[in-house]
Amino acid sequence: MSDPGGRGDAFCGINPEALQGTITSLKADADRLHGSALRFKTRFDRLGIDAQPLTKLVHIATWANDQLPMLRRRHHLAVLIDEGGNPFSHYPNHPEMVMVDEGEVAEGPPRASDLPTGSDPRLNSDWWDSLSPGMKAEVQFLYPGRIGAMDGLPAVVRDRTNRVVFGELYGTAKAKLAKLNAQEPAQYEQGSNPFGEALEASAWQDWKEQRGRLEGQLKGMDAIHSRLGRTGAGGLPRAYLLGIDTHHLGHVIIANGNPDTADHTAVYVPGTTSKLAGAGGDIKRMESLWRTSRMMAPGQSVSTITWIGYDAPQSIVPEAMSTSYADKGAPVLNRFLDGLQTAQGGANASHATVIGHSYGSTLVGDASKQHGHFAADDIVVAGSPGMLVGNADQLDVGAKHTWSEAAATQYDQVPAGGKVAGLGGSSVEVRTWHGIPYDAAVNVDVVPSDRAFGANIMQTDSHGHGGYWDASTHGGNWEASTSLKNQAAVVTGNYDEVKRG
Repeated sequence: MSDPGGRGDAFCGINPEALQGTITSLKADADRLHGSALRFKTRFDRLGIDAQPLTKLVHIATWANDQLPMLRRRHHLAVLIDEGGNPFSHYPNHPEMVMVDEGEVAEGPPRASDLPTGSDPRLNSDWWDSLSPGMKAEVQFLYPGRIGAMDGLPAVVRDRTNRVVFGELYGTAKAKLAKLNAQEPAQYEQGSNPFGEALEASAWQDWKEQRGRLEGQLKGMDAIHSRLGRTGAGGLPRAYLLGIDTHHLGHVIIANGNPDTADHTAVYVPGTTSKLAGAGGDIKRMESLWRTSRMMAPGQSVSTITWIGYDAPQSIVPEAMSTSYADKGAPVLNRFLDGLQTAQGGANASHATVIGHSYGSTLVGDASKQHGHFAADDIVVAGSPGMLVGNADQLDVGAKHTWSEAAATQYDQVPAGGKVAGLGGSSVEVRTWHGIPYDAAVNVDVVPSDRAFGANIMQTDSHGHGGYWDASTHGGNWEASTSLKNQAAVVTGNYDEVKRG
């Protein structure tokens, strides 16, 4: 806290975060000292050795534990003052005095096992709201990874804790890479293959794979770090880090603007090959959509979110031919959307759009098949190979609020994949594309870009520009183009401004 008397930024008072660190350290050290002293005292007594010095250590550990309630009380007080308190946190006859929950101070912070499992965003929100400001500060300090991953909690809370997690992951990855580079094994084994070519050593191949994985993680984290530091650049709003981890392929969820207070929210689900290492391109797409959407919604707030929250297929064949990635990712997406809606204050608090690109649209379709469980108003798909339903009316938002973009097939083969896969079939042969059967002979199409699917077809830049815009390709719908403007029109609810195809 700064000096309230106006003496500038010189430190004067209690730093809640630093004090929490002191409390945590003191508690751990006191418990360790107490346990060790008792163990050695028992051994000394058994051997007839004077244990008086160890008794003093036990007393010191006990004294340290006795100081914890007082320190916690000051910590809770500092948090309340920093946050400005609320009308119920002051003594009735002494408004200048902040009231501290003495019961919580005496009880101490919750254990990790006391935290919600995180599977229900509404339960997460109710639990968070039940905590005092001081206790909220404690659990954020003690369990940043758990708090940052909880759907349903405020975006500012998740951002604050995930930045701590991000810093730790970034530092760990850099240290691991430096250590790995210092231990490079020999690249080749002795001898050669039957063609006279040198043989790469298996140890070197493993080393190369580990190095590539770490370099990829750092590339993605560099892109995240760049976005976190570019608030205000080109008019960009503050970025909110809503999720980050390096498990398996790595995941990140990052928002442009606070989704909790946004009038319009868009969640972008990328497709095949998406992962933490390639997050930079997906983050930039949502920056472009934010800028265009803001121009279409003067006086209103917009938040666009990059959601790399699932393990996407990393190859078209055979991985993207399977629905398993969508089946596993759909519940995770639904939980995130439910958490967003909970933090926003309900279904009518923000107009929400989910955008699926390529295989991401398949996941979105999977998530939206369960009517009443998809917390969004509109769906936009771009370059979709199929949504696991045969008609847009089968999606939770209905055909009226399902929108599709696809470039001409000479530029983008993915939406035509069903037709391509079925060519040459007999009248009785049934082929599938992302799990949807169709009869190739009668050409029953199920991709959203087909009129028969029932979605609103939006113009792209495939015609009339000679390929000038990158939007004429499978992944170019987020350049300065008709495709991007159409998406922004849906995101902001300006349906009349959509240029239909």
